[in-house]
Amino acid sequence: MNKWLVFRSLLIGSLATLLIVASGCGSNEPVEIKIPQTYNNMKTLGAAYLISTQKHDKPPKQLSDLRPYVAAEIDLAQISKSENDGEDFVIVWGVDYRSSQNEKGTYPIVIYEKKGKEGFRFVCQFNDVLELDEAQFKAAYFPPGHVPTP
Repeated sequence: MNKWLVFRSLLIGSLATLLIVASGCGSNEPVEIKIPQTYNNMKTLGAAYLISTQKHDKPPKQLSDLRPYVAAEIDLAQISKSENDGEDFVIVWGVDYRSSQNEKGTYPIVIYEKKGKEGFRFVCQFNDVLELDEAQFKAAYFPPGHVPTP
């Protein structure tokens, strides 16, 4: 699974770079690359989760614990909802990134979409956001004791 995630991330990054480079070749038209809002929202929440853990020397226990680490104009309730399935993200509270890696060095998924869209779900491993298909999701590493939604 990790090889596939690395390959997929590299592929997406390479394609984005190619689009940016190609946009300067023979055309003055800007190329628009749309990053899914769900990705951005998870990235914001994951970063706030990390910072909260660092600042308090313990992981957050609820959404309001992230408030000080998210820009004031951002509505936490709104960014905690998937644009893909309309459901609130599942956030696994109380997971400390400093001691939660598995034997392979993988961080657990702490934020994920309940259903996702078209067989894919966005997931967040603290600071990394990935899009997994259902087979990858079922095989993914979650915090001990957490049973992911089917």
